[in-house]
Amino acid sequence: MMHLSKVLTGKVALVAGGSRGIGRAVAMALTEAGAQVAVNYRIRVEETEAVCAEVESQGGKTIVVHADVSIAEAGIHGLTHSSYASLLAK
Repeated sequence: MMHLSKVLTGKVALVAGGSRGIGRAVAMALTEAGAQVAVNYRIRVEETEAVCAEVESQGGKTIVVHADVSIAEAGIHGLTHSSYASLLAK
């Protein structure tokens, strides 16, 4: 993985679909850059929890967030605010 400076320290990122593949890689890169990461899933809770455990093993702050972001009523705006608040409270 590319080594990034901590340019995102103090920032919160929400990664939709972060349980595997590109989403997992993005979550890890954001962690390496210093961001606190909320990892969203719709179906794959175990895989998402594994990604969050990996983030934490690298010294990052993370939370698992369940929501279907393809549905407007899911409240993506509220999801981002609740994720931000939850991470700041950690």
